[in-house]
Amino acid sequence: MARRAPEIQALKEVTLAHPEDVREEVRDSYRFARLDSIWTLRAPQPVRRAGESLLPAPGIRYHTIAGDLHGQGGDGQVPLESALLPGARSTLVVDQGHTLYRDPVVIGRVLEILREERGLPCAGAADPGNTADAGDAARDMPD
Repeated sequence: MARRAPEIQALKEVTLAHPEDVREEVRDSYRFARLDSIWTLRAPQPVRRAGESLLPAPGIRYHTIAGDLHGQGGDGQVPLESALLPGARSTLVVDQGHTLYRDPVVIGRVLEILREERGLPCAGAADPGNTADAGDAARDMPD
């Protein structure tokens, strides 16, 4: 989001007029119109905390691939700490920027993951041996 976006300007105006009504952890972000997709990845930001609460449910397999450009602690746009998800089945950190998806090592790892995961059952997937159709399941649901 651009600093001059109407939503950002409205947050700035509210914060300047009524700072006591704005959460302390975001007050400076709003006051100086520093709210954007990068800024919200910082640890104290409510947007980041909300995103962390949406991590995959137990039993869901996932993998993490992140960039750490020249050991700077991130890919130049996303902080490394926010890119590393706890509980990942595997983690790969490469010396790349935000376009790490172009890296041959990353492409190779994605292909490996797809090959490893092929044929493994998905958590919560329907039992292929169950021939009941969705209509039967819907009729059995309580109102």
